[in-house]
Amino acid sequence: MQHEAEFALRMLLGLLAGGAIGLEREWRQKMAGVRTNALVALGAAGFVASAWLIGTPQDSHIAAQVVTGVGFLGGGVILREGFSVHGLNTAATLWCAAMVGSLAGIGHPLATVIATASVVLTNLALRPLVHRLDARLAAQGRAAGRCTVTLRCTEAAAPRLRPLALAALRGAGLAVDGVQSGAEPDGLTRLTLRADGVGRAEDLERALAALARDPDVRGSSWAEERVAPDS
Repeated sequence: MQHEAEFALRMLLGLLAGGAIGLEREWRQKMAGVRTNALVALGAAGFVASAWLIGTPQDSHIAAQVVTGVGFLGGGVILREGFSVHGLNTAATLWCAAMVGSLAGIGHPLATVIATASVVLTNLALRPLVHRLDARLAAQGRAAGRCTVTLRCTEAAAPRLRPLALAALRGAGLAVDGVQSGAEPDGLTRLTLRADGVGRAEDLERALAALARDPDVRGSSWAEERVAPDS
C-alpha cells in the first residue's frame, strides 16, 4: 500500500502542476486550457511513475517516450489559416506540461514546483515584451517573418526574370527558399517566390517597383506571412 500511496501522490502533484499551467492558458482563452494541460501532465506523471511502481529503473527512457508522444499532440494544435500560423505557443506549453508531469512522476516535488512556476511566469512575463517588440518592428516598417512575392509576366520572359527576382529579394534582405511558376488563364506566367527574413518593407517595395519597370512584367504583389501571436 505504501507504493500505491506514493504513486497517488505523484499523480496528484502532476495533476496540480498541469492545472496551474492550464489556468493561465484558460485565462487567455486558448484552445488548450486547464483540462488539456492537466491531462497531459497527469499522463506524463502516470507513465513515468508506473515504471517506478513496477520496479523498472527506466524513468529516463519512459520520459523520452512521453516527449515523443506529446510532440504529436502539440502538432495537432498548430493551425494554419492563410498566411497566419496559430498554436505554436500552445504546443510549446503542452510540451512543458509534459515536462512538469514527468518530474512529478519521477518523484521530485520541488523540481516540479520550480518548473511549473517557470512555465507560468514565462507565459505571463514575456507576453508584454513580445508585444512591445512586435510594435517596434512594425513602427520601423520591417517585413518580419515569411512573405510571398508574386510576379505576372509573359511566358517567354519567365526564365529571364526568375534570377532577377531572386537577386532583387536578396538585395532587400530576404532569403528565398522556394520558387514556383504556373500558367495564368490569360496566357501569362505567374512566378511565386517564398522568402524569409527581416528586410524592411520599403526595401521590398522598391525591389518590386524596379522589377515592374521591366516591359515583360504585367503585375507584382507581396503578402507577409505572419506567425500569429498565440500568447
